[in-house]
Amino acid sequence: MAYCPSCGSQVSEASRFCSNCARPLNAMGTPATLQVANRDTSDPDDVPKWLGRLAVPISILTPVGVGIYSFWCYRRGRRDGLGRQPSREPYSNLWVDVAVCLVIAAIPLLGIFAAVYLATRCYKQGSRVGAKHQSAPELFTTAGDLGIALAALTSCVLIVAVGVGLALALRSDPASRYHHLRSGDCLVGSDSSWSKSDCSQAGAEVIGFWEMPDRIRPSQQTIDSYAHEHCPAHMDTFLFPSVSSWTKGDRDIICLRTGR
Repeated sequence: MAYCPSCGSQVSEASRFCSNCARPLNAMGTPATLQVANRDTSDPDDVPKWLGRLAVPISILTPVGVGIYSFWCYRRGRRDGLGRQPSREPYSNLWVDVAVCLVIAAIPLLGIFAAVYLATRCYKQGSRVGAKHQSAPELFTTAGDLGIALAALTSCVLIVAVGVGLALALRSDPASRYHHLRSGDCLVGSDSSWSKSDCSQAGAEVIGFWEMPDRIRPSQQTIDSYAHEHCPAHMDTFLFPSVSSWTKGDRDIICLRTGR
């Protein structure tokens, strides 16, 4: 008995077309037995050399990428196992290998070896199952299917990385270096730089805040007018947003009393 190389269905030895998928059994129209003649004696554990090599760059895509690739290898093995001699039984504890290798895949360097081993193991499992049952899945078995899945995963990884980077940047670089100040805080420093300190050594005290309503940073003259209009009358000086902090959302005028 011969098998269709496209869908794996059993066909008559004299058939030229598959009765299941209607595809020609070969380009020349010769009997189906010739199509599987070269595969009848092949070992289900014969693994293409490129399969392990491709696992090396994929290993950088986190354990998720390794898992996707290993699943694809299993399905590809199912397809390639059609027509092979069912001389080896499928693994009974493959799930243990999968769990251990996916954990190791998160470890730098060791993850490369785990990815190669797991991909090879899954391919052999698929090939053994395909040879034993002479059936194969139609979806997610081609290089194009794998490329689409890995491209989608890569896009997700990049989006998450950019999002995390922006979140960390915003958290570590607040809009204003004076964002932590509150009314009544004591400061030490000068007009160009103030820092919070003990009130016994303070050179200034925060006596008020006012948030400017402008969307575009106003001129220095307008900022001065805002400060003198909205800060308490006993204000001596004030802090205002720099051009850099304005672009990050800082709009606060901080009113100070220095006692000068």
